[in-house]
Amino acid sequence: MADITDTLQKILQEQLNTYTELAQVIRDQQQILTEGRIEDLSTNLDNEIALIARGKYLEQARIEFMWEMAELGRIPSDKLTLSELIDHMGNGNSGTLMDIRARLRSAVDHLREVNEQNAELLRVSLQALDNVTTSVFGPNSKSYSQKGTKTDDRRFSLLDHTG
Repeated sequence: MADITDTLQKILQEQLNTYTELAQVIRDQQQILTEGRIEDLSTNLDNEIALIARGKYLEQARIEFMWEMAELGRIPSDKLTLSELIDHMGNGNSGTLMDIRARLRSAVDHLREVNEQNAELLRVSLQALDNVTTSVFGPNSKSYSQKGTKTDDRRFSLLDHTG
């Protein structure tokens, strides 16, 4: 049973570490966006994509581990949750596992919150860009609507505008 607990604890701890690192990358992204350091955004997004891929891999490993536990008869498949699995393991490490689970939940909630803030920053930035474009080229110069759908086939740059 100790090996099973150690395996689950290792997976959960790796997930927590990945989500914690991802939260830092997303906070850095927020700083990049607010400071307008577009040149740094590409590297930041590459880091974010790599961490998201790692998070997906670890989540799949956790799910596969839980299914293996269900197949071994340790937990009914209709009650296959992390909390139920930890309860069924019922050894001295269940407190540690529940603590990691709680910290994972908190990390995911934090990621969601920062992502929502970043989405709002991007929305406001696009609105500001649209306002600048409208003030420079006039009200019918939009190339894309706020939802990102193409609204006008005319494409031009500041250098193309003659009057």
